[in-house]
Amino acid sequence: MGQNVFTFPTMQAKLGAPLRNLGCEFLSLHLARPDITSGKLVAKTVQQRVTGVASTHYAWRSQPRAARGLALSWWLKSLESPRTKTALIEDQAGGGF
Repeated sequence: MGQNVFTFPTMQAKLGAPLRNLGCEFLSLHLARPDITSGKLVAKTVQQRVTGVASTHYAWRSQPRAARGLALSWWLKSLESPRTKTALIEDQAGGGF
């Protein structure tokens, strides 16, 4: 609330912020581990707060099926897979990093 927000173009840049004493960050352990091990960073446990259900949306330019590129065609076919649907739902529920 009312705090400045830093955005970073890469995860390496995000890691650089706490290394330069520019606040604290939520970082993946595999990225931060070397600096935690060396004592440059301190890992803290935080209480996870669930604030509600996340909504995920995807969209693409309207075009005839025949005009779709290979990547879009692959993605739409993948979304039909129960395995893909389950993986996306589990990631939203906190199963990701």
